[in-house]
Amino acid sequence: WFLLFENIKPVIGGLIQSFDKGNKVLEFNFLNVVQCLETLHRRIRTNYVLEKVMFKDKISTIVNAIPTKYKDWVSEKLQYSNEPTLLNRLEMILEELPISLKSKLFHSEKDFVVSVKNTRNYYTHYSKHLKKSALIDSELFIATEKLKVVLVAFLLKEIEILDEGFIKEFMKRGHNLFYYTFKDFKSFTPK
Repeated sequence: WFLLFENIKPVIGGLIQSFDKGNKVLEFNFLNVVQCLETLHRRIRTNYVLEKVMFKDKISTIVNAIPTKYKDWVSEKLQYSNEPTLLNRLEMILEELPISLKSKLFHSEKDFVVSVKNTRNYYTHYSKHLKKSALIDSELFIATEKLKVVLVAFLLKEIEILDEGFIKEFMKRGHNLFYYTFKDFKSFTPK
């Protein structure tokens, strides 16, 4: 735990901040939790898609195939292209969580991660074309709460506390500390 803690200290800080009752800006709370998940994954899991040698070869092939005047620009643009995307990271994180927990959280994991990705991209990069698919109001609140559950569960799994017995006990006691269902907030409107 102590070795892990030093590596994930900013994630713990962000998680604690996400529970602060004074945090009234829903969009920033959502972005904070998403960033915590990205940071956690980046720090404790593989942070590349292709092996370094394969990636260098791929970049070299691409850069060598274009005119000299564009090589620097293309090299710069491709510099971080070997890192998992937010969508990839969320899928990998969810892959590691128990099915019993995911079945309580999601009707469709794929739909959830796509909506989180679109919403994060809309609020971070202000991609106007994503406005229609960005979560707002109660949907954004619920997604944020579910992301908190995912973050806590992923941390508990990492320190080997999360198992089926823990999940059953947690759900049996009806802990609502940070998990809500859609039916609970149909009329919820943030202030």
